[in-house]
Amino acid sequence: MGDNLETVINSCGERLNDSTADNEIYMDSLVETCQNLMGRSRDPLDLFEATELETIARSLSMDHDLSSELWTLLLRIFVCIHMDRFHSADSLICQFKRLTKRLVLPGLLKNLLLFYDGLTSAVLASQVDCREKRIRLNAAQKILRKLRSVDKDDSIMRNKAFMLDAQIHAARGQEETALLLFHKSVDLANDQGFTHEQGLAFELAGRMCQQCNNRGVEAELYMSQAKDYFGRWGAYAKVDQLELAGRHNSMGFSSQSNA
Repeated sequence: MGDNLETVINSCGERLNDSTADNEIYMDSLVETCQNLMGRSRDPLDLFEATELETIARSLSMDHDLSSELWTLLLRIFVCIHMDRFHSADSLICQFKRLTKRLVLPGLLKNLLLFYDGLTSAVLASQVDCREKRIRLNAAQKILRKLRSVDKDDSIMRNKAFMLDAQIHAARGQEETALLLFHKSVDLANDQGFTHEQGLAFELAGRMCQQCNNRGVEAELYMSQAKDYFGRWGAYAKVDQLELAGRHNSMGFSSQSNA
């Protein structure tokens, strides 16, 4: 998904001719996901019906390869995270883990789920009371240790581990360290061609700065960079979301200044 979304759609079209029926489920949902992120639907979170949990649950009782259904469900989590719907992502991750607790997941699927789980916990840690914050940060820290062991052998997880580490520090109020780690994540994502994860890291850095009293200028710069990378990715629905949020923040700042 690091490629431009239009490129992903074209690639899926070429591969559909040679795909199996099971793989078509994933390909169709991938195309739908790309189109939604590009702003070609009313709601970017509208996904192909095969992503519904009931469909996945029914599939678990059937004797066939579930990888397409599971990857399709992971796409839904992916969209929730990139569209700043972390509470929805949290719910889907919990249900994903419940549905697959007796399965041995493929390595990449397992590692991506780990990353999304840890990042979601770290982001939500900033939005809850002290007790739940400790629980979420402890969970995120455990996942980070697992990712650190994985990224020694899997370079595509390296930038994700740094992003998670950055968000953990952000949730703890350690802004300077968090920013250094976000930048490291961006650099590693650039090496891998993960444009969307560069955008996500900049967005998270910007949101952290927005919560600080004296980092307003930095917040604007990071959000501008996030919009730039999401735009390069082709996720115009995401760019629109950030621009709308930016206008609301500016109006709020103006109201406070005039008060």
